[in-house]
Amino acid sequence: MEDLLMTLATIMLVAGGFLGNGNEQTTRVTRIIDGDTIVIEGKQHVRYIGVDTPEIAHNKKEISECYGNEATAYNKKMVQNKELTVSKDASWKDRYGRLLRYVYVTQNNKKILVNEELIRQGYGTVLLIAPDIHKAPQLILAQLDAMAHRRGMWSSCP
Repeated sequence: MEDLLMTLATIMLVAGGFLGNGNEQTTRVTRIIDGDTIVIEGKQHVRYIGVDTPEIAHNKKEISECYGNEATAYNKKMVQNKELTVSKDASWKDRYGRLLRYVYVTQNNKKILVNEELIRQGYGTVLLIAPDIHKAPQLILAQLDAMAHRRGMWSSCP
């Protein structure tokens, strides 16, 4: 399975180099919904492209999935009270009306792709939905790295 993912990542990395993304916007987070969704200025909900984090309970009747609360806390640590750059891929919004974006934060003078970092640290898994696959290769490699080093949910969840 890992060999297949590595081959796919390599092919997509080559192909992805010819694709572009754009419509960058600088903004701030006003609320954290969960590990892969935030609300930014203008009350716009943003769903991170390419990553799926475990769900959290939003009321007393629901039960959080394994590592859902940890993913939400890590997302909060990364983006709350920070200036972000958000960038679209091919699609503007998902079927729920949320903006689909790659989210960047600057840490120690380095631009970090939050979507990728959540995966690399084991807080989420790759979720590829065409046509929004521009960064698929680096997201797949991040997941392989997390799995190989048993980070986050890869060591804690069944």
